Amino acid sequence: MEQLELSDIQGFLVKEYKEMGCSTYFLLQVTNAANAKQFIASVAGNITNVDSRVNDTALNIGFTSKGLKALGYKENNLQSFTREFREGMVTPHRQRLLGDYDSSAPENWNWGGPANQDIHIVVMAFGKDEATNNRYCNELQAIFSASGLKEVLQLPGTSLPQDKEHFGFKDGISQPAIIGSGVTGVRNDNIKPGEFVMGY
Repeated sequence: MEQLELSDIQGFLVKEYKEMGCSTYFLLQVTNAANAKQFIASVAGNITNVDSRVNDTALNIGFTSKGLKALGYKENNLQSFTREFREGMVTPHRQRLLGDYDSSAPENWNWGGPANQDIHIVVMAFGKDEATNNRYCNELQAIFSASGLKEVLQLPGTSLPQDKEHFGFKDGISQPAIIGSGVTGVRNDNIKPGEFVMGY
């Protein structure tokens, strides 16, 4: 079986973070590339990976193609990424594939659309409860502006009643099983008869 370097893979790709009762997603824009790189370097050691033990908080980070460009990533290197990542979600081709028309058209989106500010980085902060998450987020926010990062939007996340996700499915039951990750498959021992389950 293929062995993955789990310490180099961010935890949210494999772990469900079910013990994290609250989360906040910071959508950020790079205003100073040099300072933003220093911020990334400063938090790199705190990013939760698959091997990390999750205690009171967890931290993950993501980048858009525009974000990599804003940080100084060279165009020829960006070509190594998939077309979907490079183009984003608002091209006419992607709009046709996804059926994003009428009220779902990119022009009507609250963020990520052509009428919105560019998003370069998403910082995902998780806490075991709301108070812990708030404290952790306050610490991060205090660093952003001094680190060449502008907060465009903040998206709060909390567990919904009865452990359901937004479409009404039971959340945290099934996770993607990635070969070599240690996740062996769908856990369905907690499913009750007739209960919808979110599958991957």
